[in-house]
Amino acid sequence: KNDAIVGTIMKSAASAGSRATVSLSDCLACSGCVTSAETVLLSEDSASTLREMCTNKNNQVTCAISRASLASLADALDMDLNQCLKAIKAGLAQEPWSINTVVTSDTAQQLAATLVAE
Repeated sequence: KNDAIVGTIMKSAASAGSRATVSLSDCLACSGCVTSAETVLLSEDSASTLREMCTNKNNQVTCAISRASLASLADALDMDLNQCLKAIKAGLAQEPWSINTVVTSDTAQQLAATLVAE
C-alpha cells in the first residue's frame, strides 16, 4: 500500500514538471524581498532537477518535509504522521530517487540550531 501511495505522489510531482516562476513584477508592493538570486533558485527547482541530482551516485541527497505538508498528506491518505513519513521514506529510497535520508523540517531546524550553537 505504501509503495502505491508514494508512487502516486511521486508520479504526480514528476508529471507536473512545472517550475515555480517568480519575478519582481509578481510582487504587489515590491520591497526588494524577491531578489534575482531567489528568482533563479525558484526557476531551477523542479522534479527533473531533483531526479538528476539523485541519479548521480556522488551526491548525498537529504529530503526535508515540513510538518504541515506531512500532516496534509497523512490526512489525505488516511494515515497517521509516522505511517506517512515511513511511506515517504520507503518511496524515496527506491530508484530513481535513491534518497536514504528523509527528515521532517523540525529535525532540520534542530540540526541547524545545533550547528549554529557550536
